[in-house]
Amino acid sequence: MSDGRKQPAREALRPKIISAALRLLENDGFSGLQARRLAQQVGCSVGTIYNLFGSMDELILATNSVTLKEMRQHLSQADNNWTGSDTDAYGRLMALASAYFQFYQDHEKRWAAVFEFQRDDDEHMPGWYLEEIGLLMAQIENIIAHLSGAGLPEQRARIARALWAATHGIVTLSFSGRLGPVRRETVLEDVDIVVKAVVDGLR
Repeated sequence: MSDGRKQPAREALRPKIISAALRLLENDGFSGLQARRLAQQVGCSVGTIYNLFGSMDELILATNSVTLKEMRQHLSQADNNWTGSDTDAYGRLMALASAYFQFYQDHEKRWAAVFEFQRDDDEHMPGWYLEEIGLLMAQIENIIAHLSGAGLPEQRARIARALWAATHGIVTLSFSGRLGPVRRETVLEDVDIVVKAVVDGLR
């Protein structure tokens, strides 16, 4: 078979490799994502994985981008299901917080991998990956835009990042067991304190 005919077959392996990587992350977390294990699951050589992605870093970025997109879709669905007023920033943000908790609970190890990953080559994250993160932040920015004190887009972006970091921190610490047993209502009550303080301060 010529190289020209082999290339499409190799490219067809990309989604299979990413799917297998997602399963490994789901079951074993970031430390479980190893090229040799991945090759065994897919039925290809380790060299094929590196030929397709260039490095494990690039594979992890591709895999984590799927997780980021799934989180964004999950939060979008929660916002779409919100039955209150579009201008009720507090209610909509708490709906997102509840959805965030649920996604974290359902995909704890895979979501944690997004934050555990650090590039070996000290390069910045690629633009397409940062764009995916930006789309996630934009969901919060669009909600707080209804608040009179939210300011210009740059300020809204900073507020969105702060809210995201606070929510992520509370949820992550809760699942670590450092704040006691994980109870959905308790975690959301803690998030509620932060969200209410921010929203009240921006009205």
